[in-house]
Amino acid sequence: MKKKSIQERIKEIAKKPSAIRYEDKHFKAIKRGNFYDYFGIDAEFYVLNDNDQTVVVTASGLDKIISLGKNSSKLYELLSVQYFRKFIESNLIEKLENPIIFQCKYSNGISDIFSFERGFNITIIKNICTAILAARSDGVIVFTKKTKKIK
Repeated sequence: MKKKSIQERIKEIAKKPSAIRYEDKHFKAIKRGNFYDYFGIDAEFYVLNDNDQTVVVTASGLDKIISLGKNSSKLYELLSVQYFRKFIESNLIEKLENPIIFQCKYSNGISDIFSFERGFNITIIKNICTAILAARSDGVIVFTKKTKKIK
């Protein structure tokens, strides 16, 4: 049996759809839900097919849950501010820098579409809220009239 050249191997891989090419390398979303149904926040969450059936939320969903808007860079901006960093658990930045890549299946009514998403274990919300509350109690974060309603 002749060994394939690198060029032949690349062509062979390129012919396969990405969903098939990567299907064994990433977790798959087996369920999808939306926080809107429970809390009035339009952010989707997914249950993965790993042993623990991990629940994940995307970066944009995380921003919506924490009320930072629709842009996922807002959370990174908050966490990168120097005076806020002392309230952040050491593993929080690591979790944010290493999202879980998982595969989702969407249907457009005609066919199924596979897409890869970047998400975070839902427990990251606790870590972020703990940091925000610690900064608030230390007087580092000042809340506006809009956020004072949350008290």
